[in-house]
Amino acid sequence: MDPVLVVLEERQLSRQHIDQVCELFAEVEAGDIFVAFEILCKLQTYYEETQSWSFKLLAQYEFDAPPNEFEFDLAKMINQRSRSLLNKMGVWDITGLRDKVQRLPQLSDWGMVLTSLVLRIMSVYAKVEFNLRLALSRSTLVRIHCELAELIVDQVDETGSTLVNKYRSFVSQLLREMEEAPTIIEQEKMFKTVNDLHHMFSSFKDSQRPASAPVNSSPSCSAPSPPSSAPSSAYSSSSSSSSATASSSTLVADGLLSNKVLGAFDSARTEQKLARLRTPVQPSPSPPLPAQTPQNLNVKMVDGRMQVYQNGGFVDMQDWLDSANNVKVDAHRPAQQPHPFGSVPSIQKAPLLEPQAPSKPNIASSAFLQAMRTGRW
Repeated sequence: MDPVLVVLEERQLSRQHIDQVCELFAEVEAGDIFVAFEILCKLQTYYEETQSWSFKLLAQYEFDAPPNEFEFDLAKMINQRSRSLLNKMGVWDITGLRDKVQRLPQLSDWGMVLTSLVLRIMSVYAKVEFNLRLALSRSTLVRIHCELAELIVDQVDETGSTLVNKYRSFVSQLLREMEEAPTIIEQEKMFKTVNDLHHMFSSFKDSQRPASAPVNSSPSCSAPSPPSSAPSSAYSSSSSSSSATASSSTLVADGLLSNKVLGAFDSARTEQKLARLRTPVQPSPSPPLPAQTPQNLNVKMVDGRMQVYQNGGFVDMQDWLDSANNVKVDAHRPAQQPHPFGSVPSIQKAPLLEPQAPSKPNIASSAFLQAMRTGRW
C-alpha cells in the first residue's frame, strides 16, 4: 500500500508509518514531517493525561460537601501540572507550522502528508488546551473553596455562612456554563471570570490576616530603676533592649516590616508615653527642718552671708542649720553601749583624694543605660 495513503487514512499513526513515508522525500522535507509527528505524539500523551484518574477525580468534586485536605492537595497538584503543560505547549510554534502549510506553492505528496499532520495537530491541540485550562480553573476554584471555608471556620454568624453558600452556588453554575460553552469566545470569558475571582479572593485573604504584633514594643513599667548595687540585672536589661533594637533595625532595613506593623509600634509607644504622663508623681521626702520655724528667726546679712540670731549673738545660717539637724538626728539615736573589751582604738580617717578626671560611665549605671537605649548622649 502507498505509504502516503497510509498516513492520510490511518487513525493511529506509528513511528514506522512515518519512517516509511519519509524515505520518499528529501532530508529537509522529511525533517518537517518528523517535527510535526513528534508534536502530535506529545499532544496525544498530554490528552491521555487529562483523562487520567486524578483529573477525573477533580472533575467530580462536589462543592456542597465540606472540603478536606486530600482534595486541597489534589487541586494544588492539578494546578501545578496544568500550568506546566500549558507552558510547554506555548513553546511550540504551532502557528508558524500552520502558516508554513498554507504557503505551500503546490500540492505534492510531501505537502499532503505535512498538511494531514498539521490538521491533526490543530485538532488535538484545541482539545488538550481546553482540558488543561478547564482543569486549571477547576483546581483554582477548589482551592478557593477550601481556603475560604478555613478562613471563616471560627465565624458562625450568618454573614460567613451566607458567603460560603453563595460561593458554592456561583461556582457550580460557572463550571457548568464553562463546560457547555459553545464558542471559544464564551470560554475565554469564563476563564477570565475565574482569573478575576482568584485575584479578588487573594485580596480578601490578605485583608483577613491579623496584623503582626509590634517587634520592639515593651509594656510600660512603673517600678523604679534598679539600684547601682545590682549590675548583673542592669546589664541583662541593657543587652535584651539592645538586641531587640538591633533586630528591629535589621527588619526595617530589609523591608520586612509592613506599614501596619510600624504604625502599631508607634501607637504602642505613644500609649506608653501617655500612661507615664497620667501617672501621678510621688513627692520626694523633704529634708529635716530645724526646731524653730522661719517666722520666729531673726536674720540679717553680714558680709554677704546670712546670719541668724541665736543665744545672744548672730551665727552663720548654714552652721546653725547643720547643728540643728545633727541635734535632731542624735536625739533618735540609741545611747552607745560600752565595748565589752574596753576602749577601742580610734580609726584614722583616710586622707581625701585629689579630684581626678571623670571616668567612663559604668555599664550598670541607670543613667548610662537610659542614654544607650535612647541614643541621647
